[in-house]
Amino acid sequence: MINYDLRKIRALAFDVDGVLSTSNVLLIEGGQPCRTANTKDGYALQLAIKYGIEIAIITGGNSPIVRQRYESLGIKSIFMGAAVKIECFDQWLTQKGLRPDEVLYMGDDIPDYDTDYVYEVAFIPTGMPDGKRIERLVGSITTQVTRKFTINGLDIDAEKTNDKSITIKWNNQEFKGNENYVFKILRADGDTINWEEIGSVSVSKKSQTQYSYTDSKNLQACHTYFYKVQTTMLENHTFVSENYVMGNLLGESQVTSLTATKGDYNGLVKLSWEVHQVGNSITRYELMRTVKGKNNWATIYKTSGIASSYYYEDNTALPGQYYDYKVRSITSCDEQESYLERGTDGFCRSTGIVSGRIAYGTGTAVDGARVTLVRNNDNASDISQFYSLRTSGSGDGVFLALSSDALNSQFGSSAYSVQMFVRPDDSQTSSAPTLFDLGGKLQLQLGTMDEAKGYPLLLNNGTDATATGLYLPASVFTSLTLSVDANGQASVTTVDAVDTMSVATVPGICKVSFTASEKTGLCLGGSYEPSADRTFSGYIDEMRVFSGRALTKADILKNYNHSLTGTEDGLFAYWPVDEGIYNQTTAYDYSKTSGVANGNHGQLGPSTTTSNTVLPTEHQFGIFGITDAQGNFVIRGVPFNGDGTTYMVVPSKGIHEFSPNYSTRYVSASALVHNGVDFEDVSSFPVSGRVVYAGTNYPVEGAQFTVDGTLCSKDGEVITTNANGEYTISVPIGDHYIKVSKTGHASPSIRK
Repeated sequence: MINYDLRKIRALAFDVDGVLSTSNVLLIEGGQPCRTANTKDGYALQLAIKYGIEIAIITGGNSPIVRQRYESLGIKSIFMGAAVKIECFDQWLTQKGLRPDEVLYMGDDIPDYDTDYVYEVAFIPTGMPDGKRIERLVGSITTQVTRKFTINGLDIDAEKTNDKSITIKWNNQEFKGNENYVFKILRADGDTINWEEIGSVSVSKKSQTQYSYTDSKNLQACHTYFYKVQTTMLENHTFVSENYVMGNLLGESQVTSLTATKGDYNGLVKLSWEVHQVGNSITRYELMRTVKGKNNWATIYKTSGIASSYYYEDNTALPGQYYDYKVRSITSCDEQESYLERGTDGFCRSTGIVSGRIAYGTGTAVDGARVTLVRNNDNASDISQFYSLRTSGSGDGVFLALSSDALNSQFGSSAYSVQMFVRPDDSQTSSAPTLFDLGGKLQLQLGTMDEAKGYPLLLNNGTDATATGLYLPASVFTSLTLSVDANGQASVTTVDAVDTMSVATVPGICKVSFTASEKTGLCLGGSYEPSADRTFSGYIDEMRVFSGRALTKADILKNYNHSLTGTEDGLFAYWPVDEGIYNQTTAYDYSKTSGVANGNHGQLGPSTTTSNTVLPTEHQFGIFGITDAQGNFVIRGVPFNGDGTTYMVVPSKGIHEFSPNYSTRYVSASALVHNGVDFEDVSSFPVSGRVVYAGTNYPVEGAQFTVDGTLCSKDGEVITTNANGEYTISVPIGDHYIKVSKTGHASPSIRK
């Protein structure tokens, strides 16, 4: 129920144009506009006067015929040429002894803003005498049409604020109209909060929406100042910034930048910071650290001085543990301490080696067995072993900003390769889902899904979109590699979940070049320039970028299904994104060149998230080694977190069985190398006998044996018959060929 008593109303005030007249005017000769008037309005106005209701006309126009019309109706309070209507309104109230809540005002123009309007709804039953109302069924509301002009985002411009001046910046909506507009800058001392105008900024371009002002007027060190911005328009209405901002002279030394190494060193994080040192007063510094995502800061180093740069090595950082660092500059002013901070993240990374041998019970080597490292899930301190990235919105993916010179050097005039696992959703919301974007000059994209084959893979250089003939199935991971030689000739390779490899060659459409004026960089899992029509919905994992190297089929088969050490030839960026950091924003690069970290850390898009549940299968990807012809395996680059990580070392080869089923190793900073992780293939059985010369009982000494062409050995030595011609070898289960041989002798074969 609207609560307003209309019986309080004693007076009415009207605009003319658009209220008592239509919004249209006729222009007649002489330039004087011709207005209309409604006869029923006239009747109502003169009748209201007779009933004692005060009437006023307040109009910005100045037409004699308008005055004549309403004076003839008995209206005496007529205000013509009213530029500021509220002033005329207030004058009339004083003359008539009226209050604003006793007046209904009707207007439709800019000068009518900020005026109270009263709206009434009444229920009049059928058959009631004309004009008769039931007062308890009458409601009203009072409201205003207000004008707004937004000044927001007021902030200190840190890059332009120094030890002599403070610069503020703000945003505003566009100006309209033909007035001359000016921003006034107000400042208050932090001790008094008394606002004073200290300067102004003239608006020269009405479409400009960002401004700044530099204050250097009588500023003192050790003082806090408050700033706000205002402007006046629309009949002297004042609009003030939505917030005020606090600023200080940088009359005290402060840290301008803080850097920390990210996986560059084993067991060590190197930190350095640059300082804007003011004067010769000693500045104190505190370096603090917390585990990333936590808020339990601890001071790890203190120093003081007047230098412009400082350096510290954090040798207490645990490998594989991710930290936030901040350094605080502390100064004393008016017997009170103040401080400013800068922060960054950093970590160190160590890797171990696990090696061993697999042989049959008699020592014969087992070739081609896979030995996989699996994190022990029973260890609560260990995070998930692997993570993938989920992309589903515009601007998602892994972004790496590079200069045009860097892009031309690494990708424009050189061979390169991009490799990753991809799992598209079964539906895509965009018209050209993009998996890889090289500075807008080359994209690897998905086409329209084929229900039988999946998504077709396309290469688009901005001019031509070329079908590769390859497809990515939905909802499963596929290894995808784009290799481009120095001439722009490309090949696209896929390896599916059952190790089926498909290769397509694309003519030389992939040659790219960049100019200095272009925004440059690359993106995996989306578009470098965020675009809704290039959004990829799905998952990506194990992102690698090579420069100076177009991966061959043999290269891909050798590396696609296992973790890299980071030192591979030509590796430019390596983003496994297996850190397990909550709300992760950085794709850390683990690549090195000649032992030096490349530092090509990427940024994750705003909606890009990590997942430890949607991953390539264990068969598709893992940390593993393959035994060679001598049964030896070596697994390098084994990562660990914190104090260490427990791994199960698990051998496998078809239907073969091993003893033990697995072996456990704890990889840590004090236990980096684990040799002698040996297994016995118990899926074999012993074969023994005696070798004699044909037709005799004379033994053959020194005869050798091969099983399916593999020489039988034990503990690294070839198995031969003894002086009595006796031997014992191990043969795997199944059908195999055993061959006996001795130089200069005929060699029979035995099928087992």
